[in-house]
Amino acid sequence: MRYSKVLWFAIAICAIAISLAAFWHFSSGSLLSDFRAFYCAAQLSMHGIDPYRQEPLYSCEARQVSPILWHAAGHVTDPAPLPPYALALFVPLSLLPFAAAAISWTLVLTASWLAVIVSLRIMTGYSWSVLVAAVLFAAAISISLGQLAPVAIALTTLAALLLYYERPDWAGGVAALALVEPHVALPSCIAMLVAVRRSRVPLIAAGLGLLSISLLFGAHRNVEYVLYALPSHSLSDVPDIGQYSLTVLAHVLGFSDAGASRAGTVWYLVLGAIGVAAACRAAKRLAFQPLVVALPVAFAVFGGPYVHWQQVAGAIPAALLLASRERRPSPLLAAGIAGIAIPWLYAVGWGFLIPGAVAVLAIIVWELCKPRAAAAAVTIGLAFAILLLLNHALAKGGASAPFSIAVPPDAYADASWGAYVRARIPIGSGLLFWLHVPTWCALAVVVTFAVRMFARSENGAASSDFA
Repeated sequence: MRYSKVLWFAIAICAIAISLAAFWHFSSGSLLSDFRAFYCAAQLSMHGIDPYRQEPLYSCEARQVSPILWHAAGHVTDPAPLPPYALALFVPLSLLPFAAAAISWTLVLTASWLAVIVSLRIMTGYSWSVLVAAVLFAAAISISLGQLAPVAIALTTLAALLLYYERPDWAGGVAALALVEPHVALPSCIAMLVAVRRSRVPLIAAGLGLLSISLLFGAHRNVEYVLYALPSHSLSDVPDIGQYSLTVLAHVLGFSDAGASRAGTVWYLVLGAIGVAAACRAAKRLAFQPLVVALPVAFAVFGGPYVHWQQVAGAIPAALLLASRERRPSPLLAAGIAGIAIPWLYAVGWGFLIPGAVAVLAIIVWELCKPRAAAAAVTIGLAFAILLLLNHALAKGGASAPFSIAVPPDAYADASWGAYVRARIPIGSGLLFWLHVPTWCALAVVVTFAVRMFARSENGAASSDFA
C-alpha cells in the first residue's frame, strides 16, 4: 500500500510539472499584465495624474521592457480599478525600474501563497500535499498575472490564524489591511466588528489609516473612483468570460449591462449579510474563531458584482477550515474543495492544464476521503476522459488578427478594455459558459455547509472575545 501511494504521488507530481511547464511557455510574453496596470497607475498617482484615464496610462503600459512581460498594444489599456489607498501600496515599487519591481512583486505574491499554506497547515492539520494542491492553480495563475487577490487572501487567512492564537487585536488590524481588495475582505471586517470585541479598535484604526492614505491623493480622486471609475469598470467587464459573478450570469440571461451590474451588486449585499451572520454564529457555536474571518470571504466571492477565478480561490481557506471541523470530511465538501481548487474553464479551454487538474483532484480526494484504490482509479480515469472530451468539443479557431481600438485620451481606460472584452473574450452561452457551473456548484456546497454547520452544531464553549 505504501509503495502504491508513493507511485500515485510520483505520477501526480509529474502531471502537475507537465501542466506548469506548458503554462509557463503559454504565458511567456504576457506575464504580469495586472501588475503592469497597478505599477503605472501608482506612478501616475504619485505625480498627481489621474490613474483611471486612457492616457497616459496606456502609454506607460505600452512600453516594452522584456520579451516575457506583458505590454499594452492596439490602444487597449488594462485598467487599474483600485481605490487610491490600494494604489498607494504600489508607489514604493513604482520607484523601481519595471523589471526589478516585477521580480519584487512576484516574490510578494509567492510569499502570500506560502503564508496561506502555512497558516492552513497550523489551523487544519492537513498534510502539506493537500494544501499545496488546493492552492496550486490559484497561485500559478494569479502570480502570472501579478494580481492583488493573493495579498488579500493571505491577509484574511493570517487574520484567521491570529484569531486561532487568540490575538484578536492584531487580527483586526491585519483584516483591515485586506481591504486592498475591498469586495473580498469587507464582509470579513464587518463580521469581526460584530463578533470580536477586542478586534474593533485596531480594525477601525487601520481602516481610518487607509482612508487617510486615500485622502493624500485628494478628495476629488476618491469621489471620482467611487462615482465614475468603479462603475465604469464594472460595466466594461460585464460579458468577460473570466468572470464568475452573478453579473455575468445575468448578462447571459439577457439583462442589460446596467441591469446585470445591479443584479450582481444586490446579490453581493445579500450574500455578504448572510455570510456575516453565518460566520459569527458558526464561530461562536463551534468555539472556533478563525471562521469569523474565513467564512465571509466564501460568501463574498459567490457571485458578487466583480469576481474572477483568482478571487474565487479566496473560498479555499474557508472550505478547508470547515472540513477540518468534521471528524471525517464529507465527500461532498471534499468535492467542493476540489471544485474551487481547479480552474475548469482554463483547464478545458487550454488543454495543457488537464493533467495537472486531474492530479490535483486525485490528491485532494485521496487525502480527504481516503477512498479505495479501485474507486480512486475509476474517478481519476473518468475525470481525465471527460476533460479531454470537453477540450476536444471546443471549437478551435485560428489565430486572430491584432485588435486595435481608438478611444479619446481623456476617456476612462475601461472604454478600451470593454471594447476588447466584447470583441475577443465575451462569455456567450456555449461550452465555455457551462464550464463556470462546476465552480459555482462548488461555491454553493461550501456556502451551504457553512449555513448548515452553524444551524445544526451544538453550543460550544464560546470565547470571551465574542460579543
